[in-house]
Amino acid sequence: MTHSDNDHFSLDTLKKLLPVTESFHGPKYVAELYSKEFHTDAIGHDIHTHLI
Repeated sequence: MTHSDNDHFSLDTLKKLLPVTESFHGPKYVAELYSKEFHTDAIGHDIHTHLI
């Protein structure tokens, strides 16, 4: 997830992905929103962090 607008942070889509996804990654703010909405862990990263 990159940011929290309706096309990148669709709650309906994320809810459907929850049972088949091992981890969600995104900026710290988006990870926080995800965790609060779905009561599960999400991994937050600093903006401009490169993930390999």
